[in-house]
Amino acid sequence: MYQVSDHTRSQFEKMLGLASVKEALAFIEANQPEAIEEQKELVLIEAPTGHEENRAKVFAEKFKALGLEDVHTDRGGNVIGIRRGTGKGPIEGHMDTVFPFGTVKGVEEKDGFLYAPGIGDDTRALAMLLCLIRTLNKTGIQTAGDIVFVGTTREEGMGGLGGMKDFLADNDRHFPQPGQQRHEPSGVRGHRRRDVRGKLLRNRRPCLWLLRKDGPAGPCSCKSSGKDR
Repeated sequence: MYQVSDHTRSQFEKMLGLASVKEALAFIEANQPEAIEEQKELVLIEAPTGHEENRAKVFAEKFKALGLEDVHTDRGGNVIGIRRGTGKGPIEGHMDTVFPFGTVKGVEEKDGFLYAPGIGDDTRALAMLLCLIRTLNKTGIQTAGDIVFVGTTREEGMGGLGGMKDFLADNDRHFPQPGQQRHEPSGVRGHRRRDVRGKLLRNRRPCLWLLRKDGPAGPCSCKSSGKDR
């Protein structure tokens, strides 16, 4: 079981006391209807592993509409956009799903849940990235480092994290090399839980963590009610 250190806990509580973080959390809650609609929109653009190009085009346009700079698709098919600061750190969600073309027929809403192949893994993360960008823009939060937002390809199955491997290989100057001091990069962590039937469900409020070398820079909570099937 993961143990949170006293230092991390104190930093977390300190960040929650900041007016900008309170404003950001409030905005995320208010923005959930838009985030859910984007999640439903994206899941209908089928993206089996290795065939993410249609979803990638739409995701790139959303990055541009939210003001990210240098939005482009790299050699691995990853969609990349930058929110400027003074350094760099990636936040990513993968665009592919395990479901083949022709599987997604629509999104069903029932008892507060969304049902569709790929609605949770990993379409939710893509919607969360867009929600996070909107939150940073709305609240005017300035980060010490550039944030590189990435929609990666070929994460599932035989894809073997191919998109992320390509991204890291092409951007290794931004990351520690063997023997160098290692710092925590920015990232997204979605907390999960198992219910009494042993069924894996996404937490209704997974946390988005922006991490810095000296610890958490701020948590954000996003609702998720999707179930893959």
